[in-house]
Amino acid sequence: PGGAYVQWMRARAPGCAIVRDASRGGYLSTLALLGSCGAGPALAQQSVPTDVCTGGSQTPPPAPSPSPSPSASPSPKPSTPSGGSAQLTRTSVADGEVAPRGVAMIEAVTNGGGCAGRLCVADVDAVAAAQRVVVAVADSGVDQTHPDLNFVGGTSWLGADDQPGSDAYGHGTHVAGIVGAKNTGQGVVGVAPNIGIYSLKILDSRGNGVLSDAMRAIKWVMSEGAAKNIKVINLSLAGHVDPTASYYKPMVDLFCGVCKEASDAGITIVAAAGNDGRNINEYIPAVCPTVITVTALDQDGKLGTDWSNYADASDAAAKTHTFAAPGTAIVSTVPKNVVNSGYLELGGTSMAAPHVAGIAANCIMSGYCNSTAADAMTKIREAARTRVQMTKGSNSTPWVSYTQSPTSSKWYGLLVWSRF
Repeated sequence: PGGAYVQWMRARAPGCAIVRDASRGGYLSTLALLGSCGAGPALAQQSVPTDVCTGGSQTPPPAPSPSPSPSASPSPKPSTPSGGSAQLTRTSVADGEVAPRGVAMIEAVTNGGGCAGRLCVADVDAVAAAQRVVVAVADSGVDQTHPDLNFVGGTSWLGADDQPGSDAYGHGTHVAGIVGAKNTGQGVVGVAPNIGIYSLKILDSRGNGVLSDAMRAIKWVMSEGAAKNIKVINLSLAGHVDPTASYYKPMVDLFCGVCKEASDAGITIVAAAGNDGRNINEYIPAVCPTVITVTALDQDGKLGTDWSNYADASDAAAKTHTFAAPGTAIVSTVPKNVVNSGYLELGGTSMAAPHVAGIAANCIMSGYCNSTAADAMTKIREAARTRVQMTKGSNSTPWVSYTQSPTSSKWYGLLVWSRF
């Protein structure tokens, strides 16, 4: 009320539903869930004014810790799987850097494995200029002044006064840090450290927006993104649509058609599955078959969270583009107007998706993923399948004892692996 932060156990109002993050007892934060942020209107004149909420983020706690702290240890670097793949040069994680739990869980940061230091991470700075990739973050903006981010520009669909390099909500900046926080010896390190981040501002200061702006942003990347080396778009947002409504199919066809055009043009789109514990077929863009849809795992990486959306285990097409990534207790960058330290721990499928966006960017820069988005999805899926079958160390135990489908009807996807 009045912009004040309140602690809900569970509530549903005319806006988004929110729920307290039960993963950390006593932690004064809330987890934004994707509820029905406005009923989907009848489709008219190719416009889709359905409200969207961010795919899941916590409001800032009133008394944040002054600096991020890791809650997961990097796994040892496994041997290269048979068949091989291109891999970016590895470099040492700088002293003073924190490896967040998600970056460690997907092995973007490893104990050894191709660098002189104790911890290793992809060396994006060593990639030739012609191979560099920029990741577009379609969100609430990205704080261009944050020292841990390589902000390379932005475009806003919210009017001239709402600049893409500002982020009053903090959500887009948090997403950007997971993708590419720098490896400079302070703060946290991302999946693709120091990669260029381009802000596509489509959500306002409360994290709300419209799907029509999301479509415009994707189309803008198709026409203007090549000149800026944008190859990946992260959409940590979703709009709820009722599958029984008459407008459901035309609305889904319209939005997914734009996503397919982008995919055919070589642009990989990664999206949050949503945080309502429901089927992804109720959410745009998660339902789109050419989009890499990302669910969230619990803190141990063993199960999909009970609040993460999922694919129907009997729906082979939906399972093909559904992947799992860390989505609980993720530390990343935020503007200092949100938290003075510039870092905050959040959770949700919004936090899971950018892990995969970073992997996709690394795969493209390594040369292992070719110029098509379909190839990137295939290569990421193959890597995930390979990693599940591998072992860690000499004890022959799985690297993560992850249950791909906790129940017979829910599919959370394969846990992604940052092998590129």
